[in-house]
Amino acid sequence: MNRKHLLTAFAAAALLGALTSGPAQAQEPPMKLVIGFPPGGAVDNLARSLAEKLRTSLGTTVLVENRPGGNTFIAMDAVKKAPPDGRTVLINFSNAWTIYPYTFKTLPYDAAQDFVPVANLVKFPLALSAGANQPYRNFDEYRKWVTAAPGRASVGMPGSGTSANFAVLQMGKAIGTDITAVAYKGGALILADEMGGHIGAGIDSIGSKLELFRGGKIRILAVTGAKRTPLAPDVPTFGELGVRGLDYPSGWYGAFVPARTPADVVARLSRALNDAMADPALRKQLDNFGLEVAGGTPAELAATIASDQKFWKPVIEAAGMAGSQ
Repeated sequence: MNRKHLLTAFAAAALLGALTSGPAQAQEPPMKLVIGFPPGGAVDNLARSLAEKLRTSLGTTVLVENRPGGNTFIAMDAVKKAPPDGRTVLINFSNAWTIYPYTFKTLPYDAAQDFVPVANLVKFPLALSAGANQPYRNFDEYRKWVTAAPGRASVGMPGSGTSANFAVLQMGKAIGTDITAVAYKGGALILADEMGGHIGAGIDSIGSKLELFRGGKIRILAVTGAKRTPLAPDVPTFGELGVRGLDYPSGWYGAFVPARTPADVVARLSRALNDAMADPALRKQLDNFGLEVAGGTPAELAATIASDQKFWKPVIEAAGMAGSQ
């Protein structure tokens, strides 16, 4: 065994000890949860909530490392290059595995080879919303408003080539008019323009909208998914409203580690994360962020990725967006 492999084996053994025994020794490096988003927001809150649980269950220091930017590629690159010892965990959204491989001409990672799935953590629907000062109070009224003056409809979304982008395309087809998809750098900017009346509507994960929705600042007109979300049970799905093609699997955040991480380390990490997600207090906290607990084994997350890829590839090709970025 060469020196690099020997060091990896020692590091993996240290994590295994933390997963099965008492408090970590002072000399052990901290465990890191790496996310490609800035502090604040749903995924940052998710990571910090998990870090608190893992500090206790694993008996080791757990830090959240924010590496925002570049479609989360900066965070992915950092984890891809980290030692495969289970002490560096990526928490990232589904787009990186299920959409980007088809919309980007080239990627700085191999979705199938550079990472090992650990656990599906949470899922979330997309929600179409509008400012409370708009003349339409529900989707049917929005549809009439859009068709009454073709060309004025624009919908804000968090970046091009995402699931939100395709949702806008499907809406336009269903309504029978062109809807302009406007890419924003973040959900907060979309919501600001919605409330200011600068854009007719916006679509993003429901978690970014719940506080304003509950406070009466915005209206949620519809959500994606095959069934209504318990986070806003009175809001209909697009399917209920006659918009087909938006009952696709919800977006999700999953946990991943670098390739070549030992299988027993992956299994123990998966159990620790699933145990954390099962905590009632954490579940309640995640509800406030608009995140529904998913959970599952590494194999189940791998199956979800394969299923989502099978869904998205023909959708992307039909939209003419294959290799568009």
